[in-house]
Amino acid sequence: MPVDFNTFQGSAITLLPPGGVNTTNITFFTPNVDTGKGASLAFQLKPTGSVTFDMVLNSNPMLSGVTVNSSQPRTMRNNFNGAFLQLNNTLTVTVTSATGPCDFSDMQVDFKTP
Repeated sequence: MPVDFNTFQGSAITLLPPGGVNTTNITFFTPNVDTGKGASLAFQLKPTGSVTFDMVLNSNPMLSGVTVNSSQPRTMRNNFNGAFLQLNNTLTVTVTSATGPCDFSDMQVDFKTP
């Protein structure tokens, strides 16, 4: 089963607690994706204090109410249904609660191809 990947958002996007800039749309491509197979998204998260966030991919909720309670930078990975992917994709990231700014960066989506 052939696989492919796409890296995107190499520079950090800083999202603020609600009341500030707390949502962003990130676009990326997945050419020749097999939407009948699973996929995976990895990203760097650098919170300042605690943060709760949601991720929606092409109008499909992927992560909802994920809470991180420390300022320790970390890599997070989420496996999801490959049917969420299209050729042109929009990942919406929203911070729903936070004690300070939070950086999202270094995203990579892994997916299967026919």
